[in-house]
Amino acid sequence: MRVLQVDVWKPERLPPLLEKLQQGGEMDAPIVERLSYAGFGFMNGIHRTAAAVRLGLPTIKIAVLPEEKDAIESLLKEECPKSEGES
Repeated sequence: MRVLQVDVWKPERLPPLLEKLQQGGEMDAPIVERLSYAGFGFMNGIHRTAAAVRLGLPTIKIAVLPEEKDAIESLLKEECPKSEGES
């Protein structure tokens, strides 16, 4: 059985991340996992994702566990259909 450390929201972590990203800093890919009840959630990286959203970044890279890759890709295709003209 795999034990997960859930990423807990801590508001004080957001301002330093915003500053780092605004100054052109790199961001490690948030780690997401498939949830048994619906969609997917964060194992790690909720603050990085919130900073990216706040800064208006259109996309971010995510990391997934190898055994969940197909399930996450399927969920993303359902949640984020391609726009006209995209391949």
